Amino acid sequence: FFLTGKALTKLEKSETSLRWLRRAVELDPNYADARYLLGQTLRKLGQAGEAQVHLEEFRKLKAPATSKPDRSLPR
Repeated sequence: FFLTGKALTKLEKSETSLRWLRRAVELDPNYADARYLLGQTLRKLGQAGEAQVHLEEFRKLKAPATSKPDRSLPR
């Protein structure tokens, strides 16, 4: 669902992509990429309120990943 929504967004079929992106988020609410693209697409279509909800969720999902220490560097 996410990949179809992303493809439709790239083809500038934003209205159609919303259905696919919303379904991707519905199936996996923790899929940060789907939340981000849905938020950006909604913002582009002038639906700022709903866009903000999804972009805030995206930030919450990404925050734990960026706050973890980098274990790849020697100590």
